[in-house]
Amino acid sequence: MIRAMQEDEVLEALAKGVRRTSDLIRQATEYHGGAVRTEYLLTADIAREFIERHFQVKVECLNRSLVNALTRSKGTAPSKLLRSKRIDVAVVESDLIPLAIVEVKIGVSKLTRLKGDLEKISTTLALMQPKFASRAVGALVFQMHTTSKKWYRAEQFRAAAEAKEKRLREELRIFAKGRTDTIFAMHSLQRPDEGVTGRAVDGIGEEAEWGAFGHATRYHAILIRDTRPVPPPPSTIAELRSQSGR
Repeated sequence: MIRAMQEDEVLEALAKGVRRTSDLIRQATEYHGGAVRTEYLLTADIAREFIERHFQVKVECLNRSLVNALTRSKGTAPSKLLRSKRIDVAVVESDLIPLAIVEVKIGVSKLTRLKGDLEKISTTLALMQPKFASRAVGALVFQMHTTSKKWYRAEQFRAAAEAKEKRLREELRIFAKGRTDTIFAMHSLQRPDEGVTGRAVDGIGEEAEWGAFGHATRYHAILIRDTRPVPPPPSTIAELRSQSGR
């Protein structure tokens, strides 16, 4: 029987992967990796979380390998639509059946930065037979970074981050309109008080002075689910061939 991935277990693994990365960056006081290195770190930490849960994981996996002879819908041409597109982390069963497909993006402030990945994941699911697509969870993990040289208190950074998050949720709601076979849902991967730091103070007493600038670095995930109805199990050879596209 094909295993179905649950949203809660995906979110838990993603949140723990985020915690690994953010803890490392926080402890490395001289971390200057930039967006590319941070994205690599987060991708590796998310993959490691699924591996530690005894799942088979592929990194930088070709999308068209997930829409294969077993999983693809009748009449689809995944090689033409997906070409050489890759997914950052794919959790699979028996090397062929997708359970979770995860993309990672760093430095996001608007949905514009995410639309390409949302389309890539939803297209990959749409090319599969409903019985396979319904069991897979698509996830787009992203970081929102808010900074300013004018603010000092953590509350200022938290309020600005929350305003960004609210605006992006509204952009996602508009983006999802009319997509009858796909659901998009945004989730925070941290507690409300995590990832927010006011401006540092160096020294004490009369020697105190302002230090490093504050920031809010928050991580979220958009889950993507295919909602096409799953046909009942075939009762004849003809029905089996029809459903599998053979």
